[in-house]
Amino acid sequence: MTLPVESDTLQTIVGSVAVFAALVAFTDATVRSFAPV
Repeated sequence: MTLPVESDTLQTIVGSVAVFAALVAFTDATVRSFAPV
């Protein structure tokens, strides 16, 4: 965790996961709005 490279990699992974989670949440909300089940 002390190496800048590991820190950058960790931030990249966290950022990718956050974007993916936001995309999934947005898609889920859109699907629910168009096809409420």
